[in-house]
This record gives sequence, structure tokens and C-alpha cells, in this order.
Amino acid sequence: FSPAEFNMLWLDIQPYVNVNWNVGSGRKCQVTGRDMLFMALTSLKHCGSWDVVAAVFKEKPPTFSTRVTGFLTILLPHLKTKYIESVANKYSMDYLTKTGRRFKHFPMAHYAVDVTFQQTNAPAVSFGEKKVFFSKKHGQYGVKVEVSVLPNGLALNVTSAVPGSVSDITICDSVR
Repeated sequence: FSPAEFNMLWLDIQPYVNVNWNVGSGRKCQVTGRDMLFMALTSLKHCGSWDVVAAVFKEKPPTFSTRVTGFLTILLPHLKTKYIESVANKYSMDYLTKTGRRFKHFPMAHYAVDVTFQQTNAPAVSFGEKKVFFSKKHGQYGVKVEVSVLPNGLALNVTSAVPGSVSDITICDSVR
């Protein structure tokens, strides 16, 4: 992402972050909301494992992962409302048909669906409990989500995360 794209995103979420991040009683995070956004975006784009990205920011992996996941948890409702739910209202299939934005080779398809994998740390529980998060396909512990995408490239729906051992087809079938 370019500095202009980053600044545009920050200006969009800054009021929400200022009200919801680092508030309440208790110890405050020493990292600003703007820096947390940069860390979160870097993690999402380049994260193979937490220790690699944490080293880039000169932080300990457990602290770094807790900060980033906490920040993203706070930010999720705002991003989902603004960038996913509002898309469904704006880009109906009727609108996409009228503007010629249907899939070229599959004009009857309403949207494309795919399951994505996000690596996580191995849960600190018994082997029986943590093996459900292991994806044999990816060779890592993690979670999966299903994403539905409109022909213009915007995400329309994102499901809740499921353990990594669940097959992609099972996730797709369960949403119907």
C-alpha cells in the first residue's frame, strides 16, 4: 500500500479508533492508533508467522500478536459495517447488470466464493483440542473464513472463522 492509500484509510477510521482504541481503565498501550493500523496492515500483508513481523517492529511476538489482534477486534465492527455491509446495499445484481459489471465468462453468477486461510499460533491446549486447528492442506495451525466477492471485486460477505481442519467444501456447504 502506498502512503496516500494508508493516509486515506487512516483519515476514514481515525474518529472511530480515537473513540474505541486505548480507552477505559487499566494499562494503556504505548503504540498510537495510527501506528497500530500500520502494524496490523503489515501483519495482514506479510505475516508468515508472528515472530517474523514482530522482529520487524522490534517487539516480542506474544506482545505484538496480542496488540494487533486486539486492535483488529476493536476495528472489525466499523470496517465490516462500512466496507462489507454497505456494499451489499449499493451493488445489487440489478445494478451490476445495468452497468455491465457481471462476470465475463459466467454472467449468471451473482458472486464468486472462496475460502481463505489465516495462520494462527498453535493453541496452548491438549493435542486433541489443538489438532482441529491444524490444516493439512497448509501445514499450519489456523482458521478459515468464506468470502463472497462481487464481480467488481468488492467483498459482499465474510463468515465467522472456523478451525483450520474443516474442509473448504464443508465451509461452503454450511453457509447455504
